[in-house]
Amino acid sequence: FFFFNDTATTEIYTEQIVGSVRCVQETACIDNLFTGMITSKIICSNCGHISKAHDPFLDLSLPVAKKQKSSIQDSLSSFFNEDKVIEDYRCEKCEQQTKTQRNLSLSKLPEVLVIHFKRFKHYPSNIKISDQVSYPLKLTLQEYIEEESLKDQCKYKLKAVCVHSGTISNGHYVSFSQRRNKWYMFN
Repeated sequence: FFFFNDTATTEIYTEQIVGSVRCVQETACIDNLFTGMITSKIICSNCGHISKAHDPFLDLSLPVAKKQKSSIQDSLSSFFNEDKVIEDYRCEKCEQQTKTQRNLSLSKLPEVLVIHFKRFKHYPSNIKISDQVSYPLKLTLQEYIEEESLKDQCKYKLKAVCVHSGTISNGHYVSFSQRRNKWYMFN
């Protein structure tokens, strides 16, 4: 899924992407468009010390929610709100070993948000998760942002979808893309 930030137009992104081919610093152009930041926050249950780590991402790799009919919001909620208990955490301040929780949030939003669903499982056996996932044409990430200052940047419009048909061992990809309010299929 490719979601474009609400604050700019598709034509600007198209020019930036096409222009980046001519650009000497291609990676800087790609980073400017696709890089976001996830902040992992751990609060020591013993002394209350907050430890933060910042991890850049070019796409959000989300689990398919374990429901018969799930949505992209279910997958986002599972990724960001799922309790991630850490056993035997050693606090860097009080140096005590304790059980604690890790919380994730978005601290920097990309201009172009790419979402990938983890549809292939390889353990204990190789399977493809074929459950349907619904997705909106407009997506907001407000409940997952770390700071209020990002509130105006957290709205996205769906611009492209890539679909896999087949099994884990073989298949075919087809993409759908929107341009000037018209959807096109690329096979």
